[in-house]
Amino acid sequence: MTLKTFTNPDYSQLLPNTYSTGIDGLDLDYLQGIPYGSVVGIISDPRIQYELFNYHLVHTDRPTEYVSTVRPSRLITQDIESMGAITDGIHIKDVFGSRETAKNIILKHVGRIEEGHNYILDTVGSYYLLEENPDMFLQTLRNVYTTVHDKNAIAYLNFTNIAPAASSEHIQEAIGMCDGIFNLIQEVKSRNIETFLEIKRMRKRSYPSERIKVETNNILTIDTTQNIA
Repeated sequence: MTLKTFTNPDYSQLLPNTYSTGIDGLDLDYLQGIPYGSVVGIISDPRIQYELFNYHLVHTDRPTEYVSTVRPSRLITQDIESMGAITDGIHIKDVFGSRETAKNIILKHVGRIEEGHNYILDTVGSYYLLEENPDMFLQTLRNVYTTVHDKNAIAYLNFTNIAPAASSEHIQEAIGMCDGIFNLIQEVKSRNIETFLEIKRMRKRSYPSERIKVETNNILTIDTTQNIA
């Protein structure tokens, strides 16, 4: 079974006290949902179309606060709509042209979430480069973690590998605080480029040890033909 288009999540297959990821392939065949109050870090190479992963993660019937430090909000909205998704309930805010600091925007929007909401920060690395005080960077993320846990919401933090942020000890500490880790990796095989998802960590949940093949040509496809026992 593969995910060819945006679909309505099948909540009947989720485990108790979990929320849908918005990706049927992950929900039905691998994770059976994300535990309430989880912060999930998404680590990827910048060459990978990780933003397609973001767009599917917001495709739930839950409100989403989406903060971007890398792209204007109007372009993100256009991309999501071009993939056939409905943006109702998705509030997208970028840091470009704002008089507010990136820290204030991040905290303002995480402060708006309620139980069951989604929160996306895209990307943590870019925010790190914008924040002059590394300790303030960590304190901001701790506030995000605490709010998400307290509200029983779900957060996805993109740790796209942007030098020199990727090697920072502050970035590594932020990754270490996450309840779950999705690692998107890319391999060149002959003339083909293949993308895989590795689930490296997930609080209160068993997860597959094998890599999951992901197709990222305009739409996201999760290969569920592998042995997932």
